[in-house]
Amino acid sequence: MTDLEKYIFELSKLDIYKAVFSLKAEKDGKYIKAVLKKLPENTYQLESFTEKQAFHENFGEAELCGKIFEIFPSVFKQSEIFTGEYVYSAKISKKGKLLHSRRKNTESVQTAESHNRKKNHIIDVENLPPVFREIGISDESGKIINSKYDKFKQICRFTELINDEVSKDTREEYNIVDFGCGKSYLTFIIYFYFTELLHKKVNITGLDLKEDVIAKCNALAGKYGYENLHFLCMDIKDYVPGGSVDMVIALHACDTATDYALFNAVKWKSDYIFSVPCCQKEVNGMIKAESLTLLTDYGLIKERFSSLVTDAMRAKLLEEAGYTVDVAEFIGFEFSPKNVLIRAKRRKSADRYKISRIKGELESVKKEFGAEITLEKLLKDENLI
Repeated sequence: MTDLEKYIFELSKLDIYKAVFSLKAEKDGKYIKAVLKKLPENTYQLESFTEKQAFHENFGEAELCGKIFEIFPSVFKQSEIFTGEYVYSAKISKKGKLLHSRRKNTESVQTAESHNRKKNHIIDVENLPPVFREIGISDESGKIINSKYDKFKQICRFTELINDEVSKDTREEYNIVDFGCGKSYLTFIIYFYFTELLHKKVNITGLDLKEDVIAKCNALAGKYGYENLHFLCMDIKDYVPGGSVDMVIALHACDTATDYALFNAVKWKSDYIFSVPCCQKEVNGMIKAESLTLLTDYGLIKERFSSLVTDAMRAKLLEEAGYTVDVAEFIGFEFSPKNVLIRAKRRKSADRYKISRIKGELESVKKEFGAEITLEKLLKDENLI
């Protein structure tokens, strides 16, 4: 057994919860990075990144050693392997020699103690409602399906972010609209959170364009007695609520659908907005920056820059429209690359100086990049800014 084989074999016997592989072994190699993470029930997921895509592979604990051998050092020449107590770093030198070291793991969420102690999440496997078996998040025994683990982490995190706000709110009833609900993983968990954990009344309407998905969601809501949870098959542009809307949520509403969700929230004077945008294509199609061509000459960089510009403008427009806004990382990049959360809370009074400054900032961006997004047009048409 070589030193490298012995090193990997010994590491694979440890309680590894994460590993990061980098530094391509071949110059023209397909993958630029790979992240290995531990899932429930001693299973693992390997996420391999190209310049534009991420590929996932799930496997059991017995395959861990072999999988690390496949990646390191034939695909990547550098690795960092994390256990609760230590981080093991390794690199293959230009002469093919294994160089390795060990250091204490200082990650606050993964010390030896916290790794072996269950985190106190608001939503966890133990309190997951049975409807989640029917929409494909958990199996018959209640365990999270491996391929849905990332989605599960997202909806749990979204719920925690909502809890940060509503836990301080004393009202006993909420009216919520979910724009682009899709299969309604989030919608069902939010309903469960308000009714079963907060013991408050909630009325939720989910909107999507897929008739078969909406029909299934309504059937499940009826089956489990969720009498104040309804789903409508319609364009979000056309929805008119029957009364006040306290909260608007939108998880990965695509492109300008996010703008319409934010616009309606402002128009309805909703107190809370939680939006994780997706596929921000509008600015990418019209952006011009003669003095900053290094940001627009390369497709991938232009795409990512355009997404950031779009979401920064959305956040500023919400501030101009009377909201206190926070832009935060929704979830770790390893769970989803679409991880920017726009969280907004309606202010009680206007700040004229701040509004004036924001107008100037937005005009500067439009002058530099030639970009006016749908949200701005909608708000202006309704004299909301």
